[in-house]
Amino acid sequence: MFQPTGNHSQATIPAKGKALDVDIQRWAKRFGVPLALNPFFPINTLLLMRGAIAVQRNGDTELLRYLDAVFDAMWVKQLKMNNPQVVGGVLAATGFNPAALVAQTADPSVKEELKTVTAKAVERGAFFIGEEMYWGQYRLGFVEEALAAA
Repeated sequence: MFQPTGNHSQATIPAKGKALDVDIQRWAKRFGVPLALNPFFPINTLLLMRGAIAVQRNGDTELLRYLDAVFDAMWVKQLKMNNPQVVGGVLAATGFNPAALVAQTADPSVKEELKTVTAKAVERGAFFIGEEMYWGQYRLGFVEEALAAA
């Protein structure tokens, strides 16, 4: 989303990055989520995003398992998740076939699908439940309410 919108991570702006670190810890505490700031952040997440597209093709259960594994590796274990060998180790340890999944991330249809869903998100303004847009973690309470009403 950053590239097509001309935006960039707050983590790359020193003053905002410092505040973001504190804010992320607050949100993790509020939601009871384990979190350790990753010394490698920000990273290029292209491989991880393509992996999510590939895994999602096997259903929501597999996608959630993948996302749990990636979150844990990135934000609990503080691993360098832009390193394909590290990602492969995380995938293997969580029951995925890393060679097969990494091969899928190179599939032109996976690459194209990621481009398509990203373009659609940019066009619509990002995160939607039905026709309503939500942007940023500070909107999660509204997202929760919208999902409960759906």
